[in-house]
Amino acid sequence: MAARPLVTVYNEKYEATESQIKLPAVFRAPIRPDVVSFIHDQVSKNKRQAHAVSTKAGMQHSAESWGTGRAVARIPRVRGGISSVVVFKDFHPKILVFRYMLQSVLERARVKCVTRSTSRSWDLCSCTVKTLIVLGLSATSQNVERLNILKLAPGGHLGRLLIWTESAFKKLDAIYGNLKANSSEMKKGWSVPIAKITNADVSRMIRSEEIVKAVRPVKKNIKTVKLNPYATALRCATRK
Repeated sequence: MAARPLVTVYNEKYEATESQIKLPAVFRAPIRPDVVSFIHDQVSKNKRQAHAVSTKAGMQHSAESWGTGRAVARIPRVRGGISSVVVFKDFHPKILVFRYMLQSVLERARVKCVTRSTSRSWDLCSCTVKTLIVLGLSATSQNVERLNILKLAPGGHLGRLLIWTESAFKKLDAIYGNLKANSSEMKKGWSVPIAKITNADVSRMIRSEEIVKAVRPVKKNIKTVKLNPYATALRCATRK
């Protein structure tokens, strides 16, 4: 991934201005599609309306006896009366990692911009809305302090194109902080999470010449069998 410490600001005529903005640290957060998909599913459940079975459900039934052979009485029994939904059920789940998820969404949007070379910020002016309509990007507009995952990652999928205003782009460091501890001004004790591994291509790393030369293979057969019980059969097959 190429390093892009500065971002150029464009005006409404898609002309580069002289001002440049430092790339916020939130765009270096790790990408977690699993977390985004899970949180999107939890947030979408908040639109559910409380529902339950009818209070007269016990009187509107077609009861039928189980018959003989089950060691129970042969009285008529109501079907489907187990674990019915009640009105006071908790339909709105509690979401714990919402800020972590938003940082992953913003980082994936930054990668999308890098591939297209369109990472840009827009000056806030009167004709911004008209410009977005011309570009076909007037579907949604978000407040940087109240970002909505249902709009940024529709369906729980990452990579939606984002166009930032200059003021909103500068405010990201204050909202989400930087790589230093307790750097966020909006959330106490919060900072940008750091990826535990910088290169996700593990298979290429294992096969690299540097690691192959440094890693010594196991020579004793006893330890080899402990690591791989099938090693004895492989050794015999190679001898044949």
